[in-house]
Amino acid sequence: MNVKCFMLVLLVIVTGCVPHAIKDEINNASMEASLSDIDQKVKSYYLTKDIPDNFDAAQYKTVVDELCSSNSVCKSQIKELFDTYNVQVRKIDDTFSVMLCDVDKLKKTMEDFGCNSMLVEIKSWKENDNVPCKFEDNWQQILQQHCAE
Repeated sequence: MNVKCFMLVLLVIVTGCVPHAIKDEINNASMEASLSDIDQKVKSYYLTKDIPDNFDAAQYKTVVDELCSSNSVCKSQIKELFDTYNVQVRKIDDTFSVMLCDVDKLKKTMEDFGCNSMLVEIKSWKENDNVPCKFEDNWQQILQQHCAE
């Protein structure tokens, strides 16, 4: 009898975890597509002006709010972005990167350098579940590999 109860509890625990993991994967894949699209809009915005030296998540959000103000799909994407993830932004050389972490800032989910509208360069959520929430140190190699024109 105890073995049956244990197996039942184990089954409930295991099956209860699967849908959450699948949901996270679907959300991350969807956000990966949205983030690369949003970052292309921000890159276009800065084609004729310099990215501020102190460019951060607040300034990034101001720009994307402005760029998406008349597009309901874009507005819903940025709402999901800022509601679901801890968004961090930095300027590097004449571009920027956007890093998404879990809301507790423990694990990095992805980091986009805006090199390609179809690609987020670092997909930590696919590779390893325990990547610390910190910007890529080796960003120059990422830019050379993915952003070379």
